[in-house]
Amino acid sequence: MGLAGRHVCNSSRGHQSVIIAVFGGDEARIRERLHALRDEADGGSGMLESNLTVIDGRDLKPADVLGPVMSVPFLSAKRLVIVEHLLERYEPRYEPRGGARGGRVPATLQPLFEMLAQGIPETTMLVFVGLPLYIDSRPSAVSKKNPVVQEIAKLPGATVEEYPSPDAKTLPAYIEREAQARGLRLRAGKQGFEPDEPIPPDASPAALLAALTQGNTLSIANELDKLALYTGGGEVTMADVYHICAGERIAGQFELSDAVLDGDLRHALAAIASLREHGEDSGATLNNLVLTYRRLAPVIELVADDAPPDELNRALGNVARYPKLRDNAIRRARRLGLPGLHAAFEAMTTADRESKSGVIDRELAIDLAVARLCALAHR
Repeated sequence: MGLAGRHVCNSSRGHQSVIIAVFGGDEARIRERLHALRDEADGGSGMLESNLTVIDGRDLKPADVLGPVMSVPFLSAKRLVIVEHLLERYEPRYEPRGGARGGRVPATLQPLFEMLAQGIPETTMLVFVGLPLYIDSRPSAVSKKNPVVQEIAKLPGATVEEYPSPDAKTLPAYIEREAQARGLRLRAGKQGFEPDEPIPPDASPAALLAALTQGNTLSIANELDKLALYTGGGEVTMADVYHICAGERIAGQFELSDAVLDGDLRHALAAIASLREHGEDSGATLNNLVLTYRRLAPVIELVADDAPPDELNRALGNVARYPKLRDNAIRRARRLGLPGLHAAFEAMTTADRESKSGVIDRELAIDLAVARLCALAHR
């Protein structure tokens, strides 16, 4: 599968870059690139795990990077050093009425770039990773305007690789290309649905998959992989997408979202149990919870600003057409408020971090996050 990133390299001809920044909104492409870099560093030795250092950049000190960077690899072609969460930390935050705030590299990090500018061993690959993030409850991505990215771009032999996410207009075509790369043919139509089964209004399998994944490229890749296994790499219909990528889970996801926003812990835990029975993993559950609060965020901000009804209706979209759903959304937004919204994202971020670091079992981490979210609805 080809890489569609945008690359900027300031290295001279014939000089292999050993410092790389990989970032953007296309998480699937970023992770694919990281996998390729891991293979390159391993060089077929099978010893990469002994020569891999992953550093959390949220509390980074220059020595944390320089120590492993300067170390010689052991029985492997390269030593691979990956710095996570540093680029996201310094991404500029944009104000609603224009302009940017934040995003300056502190003086404490300057010694790191000064030392890196002097060069690192050619046996080391230093990779700075910037995954998609949320800024003020809105989806965002690390960009070339990021001050850390700009510092990296100045380093001799450094490469800057941006993988932007597809926008709403190009997303269906993106899905079509990803499907073709897996040997899949997406076919529109009603075939495959039962006579009494509701048929999604989306015009094509690609449009339906785009709606179900909310444009998350990593989710798109996962769903297409499942479809490839299910169909054996052939034709994929609307019914296949609906049954394999949505199915019973859609109802369970709505039940979980409603229960959490209403503070109903008993029904929330029951909805999680049902989702797990139907094969949804905890990562997907957490992602859907994040989407729930992301969709509610603009409404919460408008309610806090006493916005007029027409602005609220535009933010609510199709929900505004149904008085009961509209009233529920506004009631939940008013109850949660901006402090509650920030606390909700903090609870979900904590669950993700603790589960990935092995501090706590992933399913238990999600259950605890749901309990915290329910408590916020009652605050």
